[in-house]
Amino acid sequence: MRGMMERFKALWARLRGGDAQLKKIAYGLVAAVVLVVLIGVGKLGLMPVPGVHSWFDDPATCAFCHETWYGDEATFNPQAGAEKPFGVTVGCAECHPSAAEEFRSSAHGMSASDLKPGCVNCHDAPHSVPTFFSHMFLEAGKWKGVQIALRDQDYNNRTLAPALAIKERARMVADGGASCRACHEAPGATFPKTLPQHQAALSGQGSCLDCHANLTHQRSHPVALAGHGDAIRGQALATQPVGPEKKTCFQCHGAGGVSENPEWPSLAGQGVRYVEQRLRALRMAGEGGGAMGQVAATLNDGQIDDLAAYFATLPPKAVEPPLDLLEEARGIEAFARCAGCHGPQGQGQGVFPRIAGQPLGYLIVSLTAYRDGQRAPGSIMARAVAEMDDEAIEQVAGWLATVE
Repeated sequence: MRGMMERFKALWARLRGGDAQLKKIAYGLVAAVVLVVLIGVGKLGLMPVPGVHSWFDDPATCAFCHETWYGDEATFNPQAGAEKPFGVTVGCAECHPSAAEEFRSSAHGMSASDLKPGCVNCHDAPHSVPTFFSHMFLEAGKWKGVQIALRDQDYNNRTLAPALAIKERARMVADGGASCRACHEAPGATFPKTLPQHQAALSGQGSCLDCHANLTHQRSHPVALAGHGDAIRGQALATQPVGPEKKTCFQCHGAGGVSENPEWPSLAGQGVRYVEQRLRALRMAGEGGGAMGQVAATLNDGQIDDLAAYFATLPPKAVEPPLDLLEEARGIEAFARCAGCHGPQGQGQGVFPRIAGQPLGYLIVSLTAYRDGQRAPGSIMARAVAEMDDEAIEQVAGWLATVE
């Protein structure tokens, strides 16, 4: 050991003394070490290094351990107003396949816009290299949940994904929908600023999440938006006769909110935000809104919120018998154009109403009225059904009426 120290001191003395040949060797060694470190960092994907291709950009690297490679096509879009997180080189879908499939089939995932977001454009804490290892080894309970969800679809749909959805919604509400607005307020993006709800959000009086939910994830098993009202008060109010005809809600909308009358929709399981906004719109219309306009005119904001909260708690039920397989397939195919707003099973999302399980006659009359310009001409619904013929409307309505 002492001999090695003596040799090191001798070499150091020669360097300090200006030994040119030794300096060249030392500089070469340092450069070689730096080069090796840079190549290693680039190969591991810890940071981008020009000319170095990360091992983790190659599907074969991940496929060596993982059974399936899902790619990185939906991970990040630099045009969508966010910075790429440190160390991200592979797709989020590798560990989150269910969420990735939901994304790909959503309006966001199928968008042809250059602003189409990827996962980390919206999620606040993507798994960069440090957070990934923290998630795996320092927060073992969370990692175990992800592992279970990879093998148990029902656990993912009903336990893990809802918990994550509620967490993400709370964050997005707190930041005023900043990740949504980063894209939708850009030039050329879809954002109708004249809508009252959008004007309120722009003035800081609301959030995108007040209306929009389940647009990308949890589409088969949606997580309902929290209501502003009290369901117990709403239940008491629903049994009281109101309006000029002095009827209860159930006399028109059916026992338990499940209507069998083709003139009136079911309210059981209807989304709180849709009912809140619909009743307020009818209240504003007054007598021009027909019988419901007159009923809504007797309600204050608190009562509207209470009714919405109550009907959202009631279990929905289809009143039509199941279709044969061929009719069901035709209905599902015809409904595909509607799923982006109403969800793949017609269960509703945010301000978009639940249309699954509605009375067959009600669905046919409503869709035909939208198509023929008799109801809300120029609206999103009118444009969506403008090219549907009577057969397509009957196929969609026939299938939806059987779905719970």
